[in-house]
Amino acid sequence: MHPIEVIEFMVIGVIIGVLLLTSIFLKGKWRKRVWALVVLFLVTYIAFYIARPYWIDAQIDKKVE
Repeated sequence: MHPIEVIEFMVIGVIIGVLLLTSIFLKGKWRKRVWALVVLFLVTYIAFYIARPYWIDAQIDKKVE
């Protein structure tokens, strides 16, 4: 694993952790909204992490041509 990937995982973990800790102090609708934001953020990052190798390959192919 590349060091940049480790740093990315740590940053994502800190952001999600801060949001979850913030949601502990909220009540009702706000807590559910923060949880939805955490899920949205996590799904977006996972989609980016899955699509990233294909995107890099496409850029390399374009530069080779």
